[in-house]
Amino acid sequence: MLTNSVKPTTWLSFERINQAVGLEVVLASETEQVTHSFKYRAATSVVQNIDAAGFLAASSGNFGQALACACQRKGVPCIIVMPTTSAKVKIESVRSYGATVVFVDTRLQSRADKVTEVSRKYPTYHIASAYDCRWVIAGNASLGHEIAQSSWQPEAVLVPIGGGGLIAGIATAFEERNYTVPLWGVEPAMADDAARSLEQGVRLCNQGEPQTLADGARTQSVGVLNWPIIQRRVQKITRVSENSICQAMRLFDSVGLKVEPTGSLTLASLIEHPCPLNRVIAVISGQNVDAGIYDQIIASKGTIST
Repeated sequence: MLTNSVKPTTWLSFERINQAVGLEVVLASETEQVTHSFKYRAATSVVQNIDAAGFLAASSGNFGQALACACQRKGVPCIIVMPTTSAKVKIESVRSYGATVVFVDTRLQSRADKVTEVSRKYPTYHIASAYDCRWVIAGNASLGHEIAQSSWQPEAVLVPIGGGGLIAGIATAFEERNYTVPLWGVEPAMADDAARSLEQGVRLCNQGEPQTLADGARTQSVGVLNWPIIQRRVQKITRVSENSICQAMRLFDSVGLKVEPTGSLTLASLIEHPCPLNRVIAVISGQNVDAGIYDQIIASKGTIST
């Protein structure tokens, strides 16, 4: 079964990171999944549970790679709509799993509109959302169950937010297990729709696609299915600067971890916002980033532009 290929999260802790942020940080790293991000949990759940002639999705990269891989393993075709600004390593990875890549210039057309356009040519394909789907939430819930069952006793669990599929899945698992540890989201300040939504009590949207370094968070809003779960179970959502994201990537690199910008959001929050707790679990969502961009960030002392 496809779901048998999902790997347990990797638990890590580094004294250098703990000293840098002033508390114990237990890292739940999803970089060892088949496609090096948590999205493999979601994609395998979707492909395993939905019968279709093929699958079509929009993705900046991680979900696209994961869906392409899951489709290849099931033996069905896959088409991924990707922004022209997508990381080259992610484009190449999607293609390496046999999927077709269709590009969209998000300055001229939304991802959703492009998917609709492509779907007219492939009416028997299932349009898979990277985050707004019950099977995506269910797949991501598997990480939440691992966290709740772990021997760690954190005072909070920090999770990156883009479309909200990961944090909604973790929240769902926490509710099912009556695991009451506070759940905190983290997103780029450039793409703070989730934070604004939680503050105002209504699902809000970003204007256009935010060009944050954290390409996994370049969503216009959290999913319709995810929003009530987030509103009900997530205590707070912090915003982080692009500079803090870069700092977090450099700190990860200093302990031998390669982490992409979106995966670095939780550590960026601990760097930018002093935390009065003793121990937290911070989710690292993935490691897929272009080598050139990664090297530029690690070598720089400040922020780079996308």
